[in-house]
Amino acid sequence: MKTYIWSYEATTCNGVGTIKGRVEAPNGYKAQLAVKDNNLMIESVKVKLLKNQNQARKERFETAGFHA
Repeated sequence: MKTYIWSYEATTCNGVGTIKGRVEAPNGYKAQLAVKDNNLMIESVKVKLLKNQNQARKERFETAGFHA
């Protein structure tokens, strides 16, 4: 299964703060699930597909652990 690198911005409970990062997932919905599963304090997540995937893979990102 082909995976992509997604950037995300997550809002914590009660809107106290935000967390930004990158995650690897096959689609945007699974990227959101991966971010929420890793942190139970997250209320909402916005994801955006990174255009330059080759450069994105050279930088730090989280792996979601999805299987085909």
